[in-house]
Amino acid sequence: MPESTVPVSVTFLFGGISGLGAAVTAQPMDLVKNRMQMAGTESTSSWKCACAVHRTEGLRGFYSGLSASIARQLTYTTTRLGIYNLLLERSKSNSFKYKMLSASVAGSVGAFIGSPSDLALVRMTIDKSLPEKSRQNYRNLWHVWSTVVKEDGVKGLWKGSMPTIYRFFVWKHELVFT
Repeated sequence: MPESTVPVSVTFLFGGISGLGAAVTAQPMDLVKNRMQMAGTESTSSWKCACAVHRTEGLRGFYSGLSASIARQLTYTTTRLGIYNLLLERSKSNSFKYKMLSASVAGSVGAFIGSPSDLALVRMTIDKSLPEKSRQNYRNLWHVWSTVVKEDGVKGLWKGSMPTIYRFFVWKHELVFT
């Protein structure tokens, strides 16, 4: 029986769909994490932070930045999974070393492509925790991006991307074991 291969387009599609599920599920935790990191207080627990979000913003508050989270998954996850599978499909090697290198390359490219969405996600999730006069009151992903471009130019969308790219190149090897 011949081995069937999944077309790369299907890999990208399923990567995007799985990423959407992850974004919706993980968004409240991501928001709490970002707010705690920006607060800089070690005494605040995740539970206290979550209670504060619920008290001041309601359940909808946990989904501030969801459009950016979805965009991040659609860009980063689909790129990462698609490139990884494409590299494996086109290779003659199935060695651990090649898989490791492929995962690193795929993760790095995905991180670069997803960086503007990641930047928007952080900005949107922490905006309401800032003092009122410092808030941007972002409405959606496009509002964040247009604000960044006005303030810092197009390059500003990739602010902080190099550490993210490096992190994925060095540490993101979970694809190796699939």
